Amino acid sequence: MMKLGFNEATCMRNSTLAQDVVLAERFGYDYIEIRLDMLQEWLQKHTLSELADIFAVGHLKPWGYNSLEDITFCDSESWAEKRRQLAFACHAGSVVGGDCLVVVPTIRQGGNFPPGETVKDSVKRLREMAAVAEESQMRLAFEPIGSAGCCVRSLAMAMEIVDAVDRSNVGWSSMPLIFTCTINGGI
Repeated sequence: MMKLGFNEATCMRNSTLAQDVVLAERFGYDYIEIRLDMLQEWLQKHTLSELADIFAVGHLKPWGYNSLEDITFCDSESWAEKRRQLAFACHAGSVVGGDCLVVVPTIRQGGNFPPGETVKDSVKRLREMAAVAEESQMRLAFEPIGSAGCCVRSLAMAMEIVDAVDRSNVGWSSMPLIFTCTINGGI
């Protein structure tokens, strides 16, 4: 049976996690993909346990977390921040529920990303993240956006990367890539 999921990114500048949970529950959604930035805002006034309690009594359940962005071509300082965000998402998943984290390759307008280096760095970063995520039973959904400036711009490259990572908790998400490529004239 198909389930209905709500992606918070659709309302991210016009809503809050609290509003999205109430509305998604009211309108019969089965799952919600929680934005990490909106979760951080939630934590200014609430706790992860409070959010878990809301999901425990309602129909709506957390599917996962969106998103850890710009994971490729990181310097040591930005990679340390990505690892901190990964640990936060894994902790949130263990408290609140939801076992998938969307991870997005780097998008930088005017960036020069040679395909070979893109594959190599993406595989390296995803393997490092997969090892950490596995400890919390978190899955990673590699989500190339496909827009100009994104270092991974095709389904073929995304599949090559995920295949090379070769970890059971790493897959890929194609929706933004398919949409972007369709708008731009093909995959």
